[in-house]
Amino acid sequence: MDLVTVTCDRDLTAMILQAESIQKFLNPCTHWVIVNENIPNLDKWHKALSPFYINHKLKLLPRLYDAPEDYSDIDAKWGWRMQQIQKLYIATILEDDYLILDSRNFFIKNTDLEEFREIQGSGVIQRLDDSKFNNPRHQAYLEKYCSKLFIDKPKFALCEFTPFKIDLDTIKNFKDLYKVHEYLISEPYIHTNLESSSEFILYSMLIPNISTNFKEEIKWETIHNFPVKEDNILYAKTFLRITKAINNENIKVLKFDRSLIDNLKQCDLDILNNILQELRLSFRFYQTHEKNR
Repeated sequence: MDLVTVTCDRDLTAMILQAESIQKFLNPCTHWVIVNENIPNLDKWHKALSPFYINHKLKLLPRLYDAPEDYSDIDAKWGWRMQQIQKLYIATILEDDYLILDSRNFFIKNTDLEEFREIQGSGVIQRLDDSKFNNPRHQAYLEKYCSKLFIDKPKFALCEFTPFKIDLDTIKNFKDLYKVHEYLISEPYIHTNLESSSEFILYSMLIPNISTNFKEEIKWETIHNFPVKEDNILYAKTFLRITKAINNENIKVLKFDRSLIDNLKQCDLDILNNILQELRLSFRFYQTHEKNR
């Protein structure tokens, strides 16, 4: 299996933590890193990340696919949508299943990618009739995907969390893989004010009867918020979640969401830094984001 991260310049600092965690905890593999920028400075990225890839192979790439230029003038979420496209389109150059990471995912225990081989997607499914999807933003892309795939709307889909495992045969059998932008950013969708699309929901729709014999297996934890110290109960609960994740032998990947890191004072970041120190990682968070080590 291969490892894939689609990232951008604003997440370079987070990627240094991810790279260090790969070096420390992950058995040797190839890590494909796509820098989702119009003109990526790959030399800068190579200088920042390559020191961590002594036992692993780092493959730094610009975007593999750009949709027609006129789309970027219409779609305010261009970078985000192009990121979605890259996650699926990279299958055109790979030869094995792959595990997608978000830029802010990092490993916290000794891990081999083969542990994810039999997992479908994020290892969790969700109901598409849930209230989350009962709004125009979501209904628009669900209806579009079903129409283009000539299927009825399924009842279930894989939850949109990372790490997310992609089965290469499944995605390569997708007849429109080479024009996947037509699903994620094309007419009539981009001419509306709707903001939703999902590469992972689209991938889910490529798997018939996904809920049949589905086995839930969760190997990740994401911390989305970090309450102020004055809220002692929530503050304690947040640390309890982190502690449980670290102590749970099945949880191999942790994520501190961007909204969490960007809103913390240095005194709170130092608490997270203590956790990194306990994991024997040298990376440190700094409030200014100017300094990353």
